[in-house]
Order: sequence, then C-alpha cells, then structure tokens
Amino acid sequence: MGPESSHAGSDSRPRVIITRSVDENRSLRAELGRLGVDAVEIPLVEVLTPGDDGRALAAAVDRLADYRWVVLTSVNGVRALAAALGDRPWPPAVDVAAVGPTTEAAARAAGMTVALVPPDATARSLVEAFAAASRPGDRVLAPLAELAGSTVVDGLTAKGYQVDRVDAYRTAAPAPSESADPAPDLEAARAVAFFSPSAVDRFVDRFVDGHPRGSAPPVVVCIGPVTAGRARRRGLSGVITASPHTEAGVVASIERALTTTDGG
Repeated sequence: MGPESSHAGSDSRPRVIITRSVDENRSLRAELGRLGVDAVEIPLVEVLTPGDDGRALAAAVDRLADYRWVVLTSVNGVRALAAALGDRPWPPAVDVAAVGPTTEAAARAAGMTVALVPPDATARSLVEAFAAASRPGDRVLAPLAELAGSTVVDGLTAKGYQVDRVDAYRTAAPAPSESADPAPDLEAARAVAFFSPSAVDRFVDRFVDGHPRGSAPPVVVCIGPVTAGRARRRGLSGVITASPHTEAGVVASIERALTTTDGG
C-alpha cells in the first residue's frame, strides 16, 4: 500500500482524507469502511527518535522507581516509554496519568499502572484532574513530544510537583512519494481528519496555500481543541472538534457531518 491511497476506489463512496502515519490507521480505516467511507491516506506525520537519540528518556527510565507519577499525553509517548523500559517490570509504586482513553488503553496494554484519566482528553484537563502534591516535591516524569507545549509541566509545577520533562519522540513530515500527486484533487474529498496541529500546518502548506487547485474539503474534523484552533488560524473552514477527543470521537463526528451534508 502506498503512502497516499484510496481504499475500495468507488466513486459513489464519500472520501475522507486521514493524515496520520499509515501504521496508526488500521482501526480508523476499519471504522470508516464500516460507514461506507473511502479513507484516502495522506500521511503528514512521521514519528522519529528525539534529537538526543532517546538518552534522556533512557536515563529517566533507569530511575523510574524514584517517580510518583508518569504523565502520558499520547500513544507515541507510551510506545517510546515502553521501548525504553524493555522487559523490565513496571514499578508498583509508580502511577500513570493518561490524557485519554486511547492513551490509557495503550499504557495498560504495555503493562503500566494507569490511575488517572481526566474526563476531557486535553492536557489542561489532565492537569486539573491532579490533586495538589501530597508531599512537597513529589516527582513526575513527563515523556513528551519534542515540540510539545508547557501546559503539563507548568500546571503540575504550580501544584507542587517536581516535573522532569524529557523528549520521548519528535515528529517530522515524511518525504512525499515519487508517485504521489504533489497537489491531489481535494475537491473529491468530503472531509479531512487531523490528529495534531503539525499535520494541519503541513496540509495547508503542501496542498492549500499557493496551489491553484488547493482547497480543503468542506468538513475539517480535529481530534481536540488545540488542533481545531490551529486549523481555524490557518484559514480552514468547516472545522469540527471531535467529542470526545479520541479516534472514536473523530469517527462519530465524520459520520454526523456526512449525514448532515447528505440531508439525513
């Protein structure tokens, strides 16, 4: 399967562009197929090791038992942490705070002890779900994306925690395939789904701004408010924030939007 592909290929089926890396899309493709939707994959995010080749994360994992909490804000963070942990058991006194149910499921599958999941899958809600530190200097490990914001670190520090932020991974734009259309016909797509602000930026830069055929699909579904805010700032219209802020919420939002535009 190429990096940019349409499944089933039927012109009668609505098309939705999905912008994550191909290996993250298996369940999403299946759910969209169940709705009778063709998933057009245009991967705009590639997950890579951080700039220090993971040395800071490895050092933190070596002293993992010193922490009271580990905060995980993405499945990619879970994967990086699990890889650094290897076959060592999860320390019984260390609890995981996961930003949402998808991250929670990945952490549990990796053998981690999840003790906190906020009602809303955002970094702000995650911080709000924490009580104040029970002891001054309770330690928190935050393995985050290289370019992640400071909401988690600043918020938990204000609550009295000692937060060690380490770069767990970084994202980059994958190189376009030689056979890929440099400006595909986006008018054939009914919707586009974004799972990160960086994907929004890469989509607009590559396919919309400065391209004579460039225009985003009429429905723009974003996994959370930060991504939706970026989409609006980049001039996209028809922006919908998934509720809940999960893959399942994205699918449900696409289903509702397509039903509405079909007059259902």
